[in-house]
Amino acid sequence: MSFGFSSCKYSPNHAEYCGSVSTKAPHSQGEVGPEEPEEDADVSPADTVNAAQASTIHTASGDAVPDTSDRDRRATRRGPYRKGIERRRRILDAALEVIDRDGYSGATVKQLADAVGLSQNGLLHYFGSKDELFLAVLRHRDEGLALDYSPEELANHLALHVREAAVRPERVPGLLELEAKMSMEATDPTHPAHEFFLNRRLGTLESIRSAIVVLQQRGTVRPELDAAQAALVLQAAVDGLRIQWFYSHTLDLDAGIRLTLDALGIPIDDLPDGPTANADR
Repeated sequence: MSFGFSSCKYSPNHAEYCGSVSTKAPHSQGEVGPEEPEEDADVSPADTVNAAQASTIHTASGDAVPDTSDRDRRATRRGPYRKGIERRRRILDAALEVIDRDGYSGATVKQLADAVGLSQNGLLHYFGSKDELFLAVLRHRDEGLALDYSPEELANHLALHVREAAVRPERVPGLLELEAKMSMEATDPTHPAHEFFLNRRLGTLESIRSAIVVLQQRGTVRPELDAAQAALVLQAAVDGLRIQWFYSHTLDLDAGIRLTLDALGIPIDDLPDGPTANADR
């Protein structure tokens, strides 16, 4: 597993620290329709893969996520293709709602199909398989979190970002359950999500390492600390705390990550007391 930083902008009083990803309420039956997509009009699994691999942008943590700008420009020239893209996005919005509500285990293909008024085969026409569908959900979620933090900006509030990543299961357990289970399955190089999670992990590690180096240059973190190893420890702490939380929801995630940050000598003075005001994804 790896974690990405939330879509957060710093506010001195933390009152509006985290921005939430907007997800639409589940659509009424038939809104996405028709039940079976027209074969020549919509997005096939091959289109989805090719578009996702065409180019990428990076989240605040360095995670690679698809850059859909070229795909969207093509869509303006192809009405039926644009219609398929819009349907696909509505499906993903609804899937985020269902998974957030029912969790990974409870979000079956049938439930997701029912939420958007499609048959199971009609739903999978857009994604090819359940694994590809859930991978698309995570990509869709990450697109909403995409921010471009420089190492200096991230260093300004590194502890705050890491803490937010650690406590996120308390606010969006369904999506974090999906992420945790898929990331373990994706250690298999043949898994459809392998490259997604690998790039995510490497990007997160590099972002944290770079921010720690900046803190060392500022004199707020001891210079002898191995920044790369410290980044690995922080990522492992966040991942481990999340997994333990799924065993026991009484686990104090905040206390666990504070202890880790303090042990590494990373300043925690800007951490708020208790949960932040707004949930994020």
